[in-house]
Amino acid sequence: MAQLVVAADAGRPLRLFSLSLGPARLHFAIGGFTMMGALSIASWGLLVGAIGQWAFYGRLFPRLPAWLVMGALFVPWLIVLTISFCNRAPFGPGPFRRCLVFAMCWYGILAVLAEVLYWWIQPAPRGHFSLIVARVLMYCAGAASFFVFVRACVVLCRYQVNPGAEPAASPNGGPTKHLGNSRGDGGPPSVR
Repeated sequence: MAQLVVAADAGRPLRLFSLSLGPARLHFAIGGFTMMGALSIASWGLLVGAIGQWAFYGRLFPRLPAWLVMGALFVPWLIVLTISFCNRAPFGPGPFRRCLVFAMCWYGILAVLAEVLYWWIQPAPRGHFSLIVARVLMYCAGAASFFVFVRACVVLCRYQVNPGAEPAASPNGGPTKHLGNSRGDGGPPSVR
């Protein structure tokens, strides 16, 4: 079972990626990675997307030093890589989720700003790096990693609301919905 132990929960395991997909569970569908491993792998999509964004910003602002432009574009990748590098989260589920949301917002704002500025300024073509390739890197690699980030945010939010419950799974492997009480007049079929 894919688990993440959050430091603020005193060693209590937080089971993530356990959404049922028919007979199999999601953690098997993503190759058995834990949430931290999946976030770390998805963060590399932000790095590839930042290279695509750099193709835009490099044409828009050719006189700015490359390290300055790349430094601003690498912030989302560095945030997600830093918080997902270890097996344990560096802080509780609330700040962890807010860091993921901040990284997604930063990346999204920079991507939209690049498109708007390119449409407004319309710089001259420069270099051999096509803007079609830049858009593919920016949207297919960078923004596609948002699927993993949004799923992690949803699971963390559910865990924050109900810390004792595992989302979409029952403790004994039975059905996930409550079948009734265990009084003599009702209850699960095994009691009747």
